[in-house]
Amino acid sequence: MHAPPLLVIVSGPPASGKTTLAKRLAAELRLPLVTKDAIKERLFDTLGRSDREWSKRLGVASSELLLDLVETQLRAGKPLVVESAFWPEFAVPRFREILHPYPANVVEIHCTAPDEVLLERFRTRDRGGVRHPGHVDSREAAFDSFETALSEGTYDALRLSSDVRVLDTTHLHDEGFGRLVAELASRL
Repeated sequence: MHAPPLLVIVSGPPASGKTTLAKRLAAELRLPLVTKDAIKERLFDTLGRSDREWSKRLGVASSELLLDLVETQLRAGKPLVVESAFWPEFAVPRFREILHPYPANVVEIHCTAPDEVLLERFRTRDRGGVRHPGHVDSREAAFDSFETALSEGTYDALRLSSDVRVLDTTHLHDEGFGRLVAELASRL
């Protein structure tokens, strides 16, 4: 019998450095990477962009597709890295449904930073033109919604396993990254 595949979940609020970390981990570990924003942006490019409500609808669809892809990989017994600003109330039950028939060696890396850092990054990344315009992050309503979500703990860690690493990304350093990669690689 084979050991369960490694499932690296990179979680945390928007602007916490999740995508940057997930891309580096996936590249170093040579694992597939599934990200909600990559799916959502493909949907924007295919179906078009509109207002904040449209962005939210595509966000829900993207989350569903992301979890379907996770299930497909785990069903095949294959490891992967998955990244999103997961909402525990939605994601935890869905992950549990997936992990029941397809167990995995789950490691969650929860990216975080002080709220003021996250809020500044959120504003800065839109001004810098880095984000896909379909996200509609530039609207004040999106910022206010994000600020409220932070205060309500909307983006808390999923805690699907006992292996949850909380990573403060206020000052991104390479310290510890090599150790993390080596440890995760030993689980493949």
